[in-house]
Amino acid sequence: MTAFLKRLIACHTGCASTGEKLDTKDQIVQIATELIQQRGYQGFSYQDIATRLDIKKASIHYHFPKKEDLGVAVISAYYQYIQDWIGKYDLDKMTALEKLEQYFQFFAETALHGELGCVMNGFLAESGSLPEVLREKLAWFEKWHMELVTMKVKEGLEKGEFKKRGTPEEQALFIIAAAMGALNMAQDKQTPGVYDIVVRQIIESLTC
Repeated sequence: MTAFLKRLIACHTGCASTGEKLDTKDQIVQIATELIQQRGYQGFSYQDIATRLDIKKASIHYHFPKKEDLGVAVISAYYQYIQDWIGKYDLDKMTALEKLEQYFQFFAETALHGELGCVMNGFLAESGSLPEVLREKLAWFEKWHMELVTMKVKEGLEKGEFKKRGTPEEQALFIIAAAMGALNMAQDKQTPGVYDIVVRQIIESLTC
């Protein structure tokens, strides 16, 4: 199992601080996250996880009766990982630009230069065929993501660090679309420099 996945689940469960070994439920989420990275949500089955853990499928159903329940747990673990990553910084001492740069750095460290891959893309690429509960969870995550970036933009505008180009929501949408597009392009073509170029252009377009 990759080191990132172990850290992600540890952040979600609290095992990191106690040194406690991951229990079966946490290991299931951990492996599901890895499989979604590699194959997408529809590309794996409970049998794949059971084989990896050398357990019966019934053990997985005990913790996650339906596959969508497991999918929700993966998204929740990813969300908590982001929150914990942000929590490492003293936001009160950071400028709006530094907070935005931190946002870009998160994806550079975890998705581009790290081990995260495309966890959310593994869901989003199949959003039209996902169960309703998963579509709702994804919509919740995307709404939170949009609000997070919008908040950073508003702060930058209020402090005079950013130029006003449309509404804060429109600027946040531009940031997310440009950054995620560059991230996917950099991953597909294995050219990490693409992401850095686009991020630099985003920052230059925003700053006064």
